[in-house]
Amino acid sequence: MSLVFQYIIKLSISLAVVYLFYYFVLRRLTFYNSNRWYLLLYSFCSFLIPFINIYPMLEKSRLEGSGIVNYIPAVSNRISINDPVIRSTIDYEDARVAGTWLMIVLLAGGIVMLVKLIFQYISFLRVKRSSSLIIEDLIKVFQVNDAIIPFSIGNSIFINQHLHTDEELREIIRHEFIHVKEKHSVDIFLGELLCVLNWYNPFAWLTRRAIRVNLEFIADHKVLESGMDRKEYQFLLLKVIGIPQFSIATQFNFSSLKKRIAMMNKKQSAKPQLLKLFLLLPILIIVLLAFRGKNIPWIPEPPTADYFTDTVPVPPAPPKPPTPVLFEEGQEYDEFLKRNSGVRGLELKMIC
Repeated sequence: MSLVFQYIIKLSISLAVVYLFYYFVLRRLTFYNSNRWYLLLYSFCSFLIPFINIYPMLEKSRLEGSGIVNYIPAVSNRISINDPVIRSTIDYEDARVAGTWLMIVLLAGGIVMLVKLIFQYISFLRVKRSSSLIIEDLIKVFQVNDAIIPFSIGNSIFINQHLHTDEELREIIRHEFIHVKEKHSVDIFLGELLCVLNWYNPFAWLTRRAIRVNLEFIADHKVLESGMDRKEYQFLLLKVIGIPQFSIATQFNFSSLKKRIAMMNKKQSAKPQLLKLFLLLPILIIVLLAFRGKNIPWIPEPPTADYFTDTVPVPPAPPKPPTPVLFEEGQEYDEFLKRNSGVRGLELKMIC
């Protein structure tokens, strides 16, 4: 169970590093597509990083005792159940029970999140069944009679055309068309999966939110590149705000609207600033150094005499019978008689 606990701690640290690097370094840059791939790839690389142990490499190069390496504390050693301090304060049976309950809680939370995701998808299917198809092409457009925010999922766009003018509908469909064309629904699903597997980690939820907002940055940027007036587009966003119905779908989001408008008015980042992505390399090295060490499972101490409460003495073992004298191959009769003359009742036979 100690290994599972170590993996969870390392995974949580990795996700925290991924999000904090995005928040402090990449979030204000206008390289939206680069940020998209960073958030997806590095978030799911966090599941593999805890398995990487560079300690054998440090041993081979004789760097495990260097000052720089020792300056970075090893997470494995800090959370090992075999630590003398931990062993002296935590009973083995208590640790085993606590580990079992930890796994039960983690699995139960994951199941609840998965069920919630399934119900969201079922509610989407209900809306799709109650809607009418008005455009059937490579991209399908459905008319929904309820007061919804326009959204897209898969290759389908859902709108209520009675709530918007023809000009607004054209720009709304253009926005959602970009989501469909670039398969942003895949990003949304992966963000949801990240939270299902890491529901206990706040950085997983922050990363999911960052993925969603960045997808809106991409769509907004593409719409403005097509020639849409910035001010008119921003007024359209303000008008379209409503009550979100399906959190699984890509949609206009009031909580992120201020960020979207701010990014639309932001000056384009210079391409050399993209080199900031390489700042992740030294951070990754530090993380791997912190994850070094050998994962040794809990080894219970052997029980001492204090554990025995039975006071009945153990009876002595019976004496072993004398080992019979074997007749050696090639031994003569007289020699055998002399060696065994003291054995009472021995009947000697001539051995040919």
